[in-house]
Amino acid sequence: MYEKKKQKKIYFHFKTIVKEDGTVIDDSKKLNEKKPMEIIVGKKFKLEIWERALKTMWLNEVARFVVVKEVKYTA
Repeated sequence: MYEKKKQKKIYFHFKTIVKEDGTVIDDSKKLNEKKPMEIIVGKKFKLEIWERALKTMWLNEVARFVVVKEVKYTA
């Protein structure tokens, strides 16, 4: 019998910083009433690289990821 798997959600905070000058572009702790972002794994999140990076992390881990512009957005 086929058993439908539950969708896995990942909740996270983020800060987007311009590497060259340190300018903060986005900070989830200052946006959206300080609520964390949420993605559902496998649902084609706009920034596919985020899903790949977040899936490598442990619960409560703090990490830094450097992403080059060319892979930032999903086509």
